[in-house]
Amino acid sequence: MIKIKSVAVGYPAQEASAISIRVMPFQTTSTSCSTYYELKNISIVVDEEGKETEIVKTLADGNSPISEDEFILWGSDNIYIENIVLNNLGLERSI
Repeated sequence: MIKIKSVAVGYPAQEASAISIRVMPFQTTSTSCSTYYELKNISIVVDEEGKETEIVKTLADGNSPISEDEFILWGSDNIYIENIVLNNLGLERSI
């Protein structure tokens, strides 16, 4: 999962603070592909014993295409694909 700068998602608005991205299967002869993403809310719940539990809730999901030109430049660096999807959705990584 990639931490992102928080954005409001849905109605009523909820805070998405992470995204997961998967490249959809494609054939070896393909010249482009698509990705599937899920915007997520992550919260930490602390029980009475002090044990922390991470609660992850998917707020929105969808597909983001990778163009032929982007596909050609992909190489083996998956961060490249992550950056394309983040840019397509107008999101920024959280540092």
